[in-house]
Amino acid sequence: MEFLIRCIWLIDPPSKAVLSSHRISKNIAERFRAASTVSEYLKKLKLRGDISYQSLLYGSWNDLRKLFIDLIEKLPKENVDIHDGTDQINPFAESAHKYLSHEPKWVPEFCRRLDMSHDGRYWCPPEGFSEWFPLSSRNSADSRQWIVDLINSSNQAENESLKFGSIVKPPIPEKPHLSKPQLPPKPSKEALQEVDTNKEVEVKKLQLAKLYGKLQEKRLAIVKAHNDAETTMDKKNELQQKLNEDSRLFLNVLENPEEGKANIQEYLQEHERRMVKMQADYDDMNVKLNEELDKVKEQMGVDNEQLTMRDQIVANRQRIEELAAIRAEKEQMIVKAEELLEQFEPSIDRSKITKRILDMIEMTRRQKKEIQKIIADIRKVQNRLKWSQQSLDRTFSVIEETLFRDANNYKGERAYKLFAKMHEICIESIQLIEKNGAIVREKQRISDQIDVERQKNVESKLAKLEADFAAIRESNKQIESAE
Repeated sequence: MEFLIRCIWLIDPPSKAVLSSHRISKNIAERFRAASTVSEYLKKLKLRGDISYQSLLYGSWNDLRKLFIDLIEKLPKENVDIHDGTDQINPFAESAHKYLSHEPKWVPEFCRRLDMSHDGRYWCPPEGFSEWFPLSSRNSADSRQWIVDLINSSNQAENESLKFGSIVKPPIPEKPHLSKPQLPPKPSKEALQEVDTNKEVEVKKLQLAKLYGKLQEKRLAIVKAHNDAETTMDKKNELQQKLNEDSRLFLNVLENPEEGKANIQEYLQEHERRMVKMQADYDDMNVKLNEELDKVKEQMGVDNEQLTMRDQIVANRQRIEELAAIRAEKEQMIVKAEELLEQFEPSIDRSKITKRILDMIEMTRRQKKEIQKIIADIRKVQNRLKWSQQSLDRTFSVIEETLFRDANNYKGERAYKLFAKMHEICIESIQLIEKNGAIVREKQRISDQIDVERQKNVESKLAKLEADFAAIRESNKQIESAE
């Protein structure tokens, strides 16, 4: 779609007012609206092929290839400067580009003091330096040393605070005298200060432990970010490797339309030359094979004529035998017909025959009327079925379009699938009903044919023929015995 919109901009510059951006939104409605707008512009350009919005959104590469070629042919031959009101911005953009090109490239904050460089995938230190380094600057002191010194000094202060003398217990008063007990002497100010310093040291230790924990979390976060960057780069390389040749060709056409057009035209010309050469080779080979075929036919002509004559003689003999058998059957039928004619009475009542004929004519008229009525009912039913089928198709198309438009979440997608499955089951049910009706009609036809065959009295006629055959066999035996 981006390629089509950019080509339309080059062919028809005022189209930018309608197609303001070459990026397609993820919203289904906006995507359909943009595709229909592009389709209308392509129809105005009188391009060949299927240029509906469905083919633009869901068409394959083979279907869109001809459309791309025709659109490239309609591109303007000369580059035309399009003034769209951005000439005042171009000088500022050029000056900004020149200023930024002279500036050093951007480096992450944690790599600025380490003189690290990017090799296309990772940030690497310069040659001669280790790949493992602390998070602080390389020229500063070790970040762990001052923590160790602080811990050692706090431990030393704690040990020194434990060296002050023990408090002397007051003397035990005598029992008989009930005097007030002497209170212990108050601790000195130096001891209190040492206790306060110990508390401050403990607080500092806790703060240092918290800072060290945060430092470890930051380090883990940096390692995780580094691993994530490696995985994303691996995925990017895999995707680039998965790109097929058609995608690369399409990207090259998008980047350089003129060069892509020239390459496509050159490929088509080369294909036409190859087609002409192959057609010429085919014609030469066809002529040679026809000449060889004519020679073989001339050599086999005599044998083929003899074989055809022999086949015709065999076919004629078989036909003569079949005609002789048919003649014998016809003669037997003639004899039987003459015998039946002799059995009829010579006097026939013509009035009865005329009445019987009139009754048959009236009965055929009534049957004809009934048949016409049944045909009219069948046509009405067919029209109703056709109208119902059309209304069903229209309803299905409307519902299908609505569900497809709302199939942007799980529920909408499930509703769309269930509706499609229901429609398929309905179609299968209609087909089964039609098949059942056809079976019922075939059954009725076969039952009518059976009734007709029963009316012919084939069994009685066969019994008569068997009796006649037995009588003829007895007469033949009598004749043979008499001779």
